[in-house]
Amino acid sequence: MRLGQHSRHALRLATSVSALSLMAFAAPAAFAQDDTVDEPAADEIVVTGQRSSLTSAVERKQNAEEIVDSIVAIDIGKLPDVNVAEALQRISGVQISRNRGEGSGVAIRGLTQVRTELNGRDIFSTIDGRGLSWEDVPAELLAGIDVYKNPSAEQIEGGIGGLVNLRTRMPFDSAGRTISGAIQAVHYDLREKTGYNASALLSDRWMSGDQEFGFLFNLSYGKGYFREDAITIEPFFQREDFGNNYIASGAGISSWNGDRERLGGSLAFQYRPSADLEFHAMVLTSDYTFTDPQTGMFAYGAGDNGALTPVGDFTFDEDGTMLTGGFAGPPTQSFTRHTVRDSRTTDYSAGFKWDEGDGFRVSGDLQYVDSDTSFTDPTGFGTTTGGFNFLMDLTGDLPTFTVTPDDFLTNPDNYTYQALMSRSAENTGSETAARLDLEWDFDEGSVFRSFTSGVRYTTKDIETADSGFDWQSISGPPWDGSDIATAEYNEFPEYYALDPYQDDFFRGDGATANFGPHFVVDPALLAMGEESLVTLANLNPLSGAVAGFTPFDEFNTQEEETLAAYGMLKFGNNAVPTPYDGNIGLRVVQTKVVADGTQTLTYRDPSDTGTDIQSVSDISVEQDYIEFLPSMNIRFFLQDDLQLRVAASRGLSRPSFYDLRGNFSLSQNYYDADNDPSTAPVLQPSQAQAYTGSGGNPGLKPLVVDQYDVSLEHYWKEGSIAYMTLFRKNVHNFIQNGVYTTDFDVPGYGSQEFTVSAPVNGEDGTIQGFEVGMQTFFDMLPAPLNGLGLQANYTYVDSEAPSPSAVDAVGNPLLVPLEGLSENSYNLVGLYEQGPISARLAYNWRDDFVRTTSGNGTGNLPIYDDAYGTLDGSVSYQLNDNLNLSLDAVNMLDEIRYTYQGFENRPRDYVINDRRISIRLRATY
Repeated sequence: MRLGQHSRHALRLATSVSALSLMAFAAPAAFAQDDTVDEPAADEIVVTGQRSSLTSAVERKQNAEEIVDSIVAIDIGKLPDVNVAEALQRISGVQISRNRGEGSGVAIRGLTQVRTELNGRDIFSTIDGRGLSWEDVPAELLAGIDVYKNPSAEQIEGGIGGLVNLRTRMPFDSAGRTISGAIQAVHYDLREKTGYNASALLSDRWMSGDQEFGFLFNLSYGKGYFREDAITIEPFFQREDFGNNYIASGAGISSWNGDRERLGGSLAFQYRPSADLEFHAMVLTSDYTFTDPQTGMFAYGAGDNGALTPVGDFTFDEDGTMLTGGFAGPPTQSFTRHTVRDSRTTDYSAGFKWDEGDGFRVSGDLQYVDSDTSFTDPTGFGTTTGGFNFLMDLTGDLPTFTVTPDDFLTNPDNYTYQALMSRSAENTGSETAARLDLEWDFDEGSVFRSFTSGVRYTTKDIETADSGFDWQSISGPPWDGSDIATAEYNEFPEYYALDPYQDDFFRGDGATANFGPHFVVDPALLAMGEESLVTLANLNPLSGAVAGFTPFDEFNTQEEETLAAYGMLKFGNNAVPTPYDGNIGLRVVQTKVVADGTQTLTYRDPSDTGTDIQSVSDISVEQDYIEFLPSMNIRFFLQDDLQLRVAASRGLSRPSFYDLRGNFSLSQNYYDADNDPSTAPVLQPSQAQAYTGSGGNPGLKPLVVDQYDVSLEHYWKEGSIAYMTLFRKNVHNFIQNGVYTTDFDVPGYGSQEFTVSAPVNGEDGTIQGFEVGMQTFFDMLPAPLNGLGLQANYTYVDSEAPSPSAVDAVGNPLLVPLEGLSENSYNLVGLYEQGPISARLAYNWRDDFVRTTSGNGTGNLPIYDDAYGTLDGSVSYQLNDNLNLSLDAVNMLDEIRYTYQGFENRPRDYVINDRRISIRLRATY
């Protein structure tokens, strides 16, 4: 099909990227012609702006002791991309995920266990994981980003995928007083709204006698918008009554129309009382609010054996997958959801550096991080009564749906309020860290150059409170089989509205022209939060007066204490035919964890068939383990411009706090609609596992990786590089969603065996592959073409790792790759820098990957993202020495993202997002 053809075409282009990079090794003269002169020429290339940033990034990579890739923002407040994650995707080996069209998650070489640091210190957000939420950080606060792929002993443990260090500006980075500000307007074309970003920086340094002082203040604020439209096809089931062909069990449409608000700031102070002593202190804060309203409508057929009345002509492809067909009287569900997430992270740090002057240096840091996240998620559902026909056509580029009679969904008489669902959560976390490092230089001329050692101690406290998903029926039978209630739309007209986002759905492509207009619970009501839930609950004439909802019923606290010590020897020898340098070291880290939570057991009172009993007991689990983490990094200088790196290390990633939570919910599956409620409780006859449970696993072991890298790097002129890196990671203790059995006492029923779903440590796995890339400017071309440049890189990643829990449509187990891992990915970036003009056109592509094996509505059916590419561009003009005007465009190709259910001809989602076009004016003095 067309999407597979696109993947093959893109893979051929990726091969070309690799060949181009290899040419840079084989024939450097073709790229470096006339690039060396004895004296400056009148037309010498002046390195400024974008080219200066790229040149600085290459220099950091060339001079680093480890394998590292960098992004540098020479111009204040201007990373190459407007989003931190989107900037990281340009680095070979880095793949990102997106949230409503914006970069949000980062994986390095296929692993999402990536450690995040701020200026070499720990930083995190309390959103279940351990790292920073990339959406939370304003890019304007950063001076650069370093990505370490194989660490040294002095670096903090915690990322088996890699380490990302976010660098902010400090006062002593500038030669003197600097004042800078920028304002940017961003238009979101699908949402048809314009947002803005503004930033300001003041930095100064001055002398007072022999003492030097520095001060910096940086502030950023942004308000953005988004729209995401999606067409969804429900799972396909094989049915005997359709000739064992595969029938889609329904379809629907959804639209998200929300906003993002970011506020970030930093305050930094540096003090140098003498040439050999320096103190620094800094506060950085980030406040992020993500508002994510959603509306939609679904019509459902039947699963593998449910009753189904077909209408229309059913046709199938050569594999027996439905192309056209429909159902009579399908159940429907309209919905309105209003999700809001507020996240705040503040980092306080202070430290010093002292150079004794005789080869002995000391440095130290104190740090305190405070983070909290709140989350609310109310949802209101509606449904239709009566009959209509629903037909699907999956033969075109986009599915089309038809409803007959065509006025059925436009008549509010056909709707009732169905149900409501609520979830809220509050997470808080804090960390205190102290670090002390010592370094001794050896005598000049020795192969051993220096020895560094240090200790680091941390305490981290995490508290989570979660309500879980609380479902309550408004119309129809509740879960416990009590009397049926109805609440029709027309009885309460003030609480429903036409779906406001159906106009211009999918840019008016006609995909759903006959699926509506339809009615939903009024989005303005859901925006009121819990108050809206109380209003909706009281529409049920049998519910009585509902005063409010209990916000939290699941509490979890975790205390983590770590103590790490390391020693690292640096060495080198320039007096041999092949000079070399490097480091070898050992880091030892002890981790103590205490997880406190609750075990909730729900069962039917043996003496009263109509009463549930809920028993809650406290849980406390302790862990204490020590890991030894050796590392080695060696660099061989094969020529002045050619170096070979060899690296090996062991690293660890601790399980996420969500996986470590000490909460369990156990239940007895007692009710079935066929049971007579007047008799003793009867376990569901359809349930093979009558007693079930779910929760976290505070006994999880950390993931441990043994990793190896070999990298060949050619630096044939300033700012130019060609490289190839081979890597392999042997990962131990992979964490998977698993199932195990254990015995619990149930009052009145004795000891029972429960089947519990929870994260568990699985088998070992291997990830291996290679990266190849290059960067250069073509100075040998005649003006104005000598301003042209190129960045290109390609990554291949192969994994043999434990498969996530996945099954096909009928429950047979499947083997699938790691979630989020694309085997092939590449970047191709065209550059131009000439005089006041700077431009960039950047294409990023990755091939198919498993998005999830636990999706909403698809269970453990694997959902794949098809190969996908994005094109972004920017152009800027330096108006004078102080003013710069730039234009940026994101998602220029407006590609539809396509996901599928195991096979490319069984679609799951078609998704489009905004194109973002922005104009920025930046002033620096």
